Amino acid sequence: MSVNELRALAQQFADAFDQRNLKAVTERDGRLEIPVGVSVYPRETLHPSRRWVDRWMPNLIHYNILERGSHFATWEQPALHAKEIRDCFAKVRIRRPVTVQRKEESHD
Repeated sequence: MSVNELRALAQQFADAFDQRNLKAVTERDGRLEIPVGVSVYPRETLHPSRRWVDRWMPNLIHYNILERGSHFATWEQPALHAKEIRDCFAKVRIRRPVTVQRKEESHD
């Protein structure tokens, strides 16, 4: 990948996280209103505090500080990263009611 391609990719990444482009962020105060899960890796560039997360992500459903990993946790700690995703989404999984179909009784 060339330097120009990397620069373009970095710009796309930055644009994607610009608050004006996030539809889930409210226009009013910039808070993320959808269900959110946060996993804090020790060698990550940014470490959002729980206080900051609670303020800007009022619908927090999962928050965990991990012992290993960094910005590239998907490659460095794939099993741990997958567990975090499963743990988060397990909290929002739609539980459908179980319907039991009974055989009709014969009235001979």
